[in-house]
Amino acid sequence: MRNEYATDGSLLKLAYPTAESLLRHLPEMKIIVSFPQCDTHPENAGNLETLTQRYWEAMLSRCLIVGRAPKELTDLIGYNPVIDVDWKAPEDQLTNILSHIADYQEFVNKNYIMALKYASWDNRIKQVKSILVSEGYNGFYNDQSAL
Repeated sequence: MRNEYATDGSLLKLAYPTAESLLRHLPEMKIIVSFPQCDTHPENAGNLETLTQRYWEAMLSRCLIVGRAPKELTDLIGYNPVIDVDWKAPEDQLTNILSHIADYQEFVNKNYIMALKYASWDNRIKQVKSILVSEGYNGFYNDQSAL
């Protein structure tokens, strides 16, 4: 399933118009195409490139991500978990990937393991606290043993 667009590129219909419908269908998907919002909607995001929940959802659903990873994600996990788009032949690239989807299983499994390690909010909060403490801020949290 995919979004529908007019010939001028404007969006006609979302494949999954609600978060609920997207989440319900994620387990059935093999590939998710995803880009940071600074690429797709610069009028909203400007130059702000950030990791969004959508990447974690795709990785935890064991989908192969095609598009572009935000730098924040690659910095956090230490590699690029996204297959970069071949802009010279994107349709051929997707057809080839789907024809050889089993070849990507090890990569998908690696992404899943990394998402299990980094995506949970309790882990993310611990990381934020650790960064703040390393930067000298501890005004809100004095019990360093919990970090």
